Amino acid sequence: MKAFALGKRAKWKDYVDMYFLVRNHFSLDQITQQAEHIYEGSFNAKLLKQQLAYFRDVNYSESIEYVVQPVSNQEIEQFLTTVATEKM
Repeated sequence: MKAFALGKRAKWKDYVDMYFLVRNHFSLDQITQQAEHIYEGSFNAKLLKQQLAYFRDVNYSESIEYVVQPVSNQEIEQFLTTVATEKM
């Protein structure tokens, strides 16, 4: 659901959530497959990869409360860009 939400709104909190999901729990391929299953024709994996590497229009207005050690925005952007540009 987080992958689908990212396409509907460009909120930084969603990027942070995706960072931790991909870094600690699931591959981008696993997330994409599940989103395609749940949302059928309404989800586009290629578009998700583009969104994960594009930060110009992101809304940073909501504060992020980390339950683990905070991660810098730059580290999150670099990680997501790397994941988005890898072959699936």
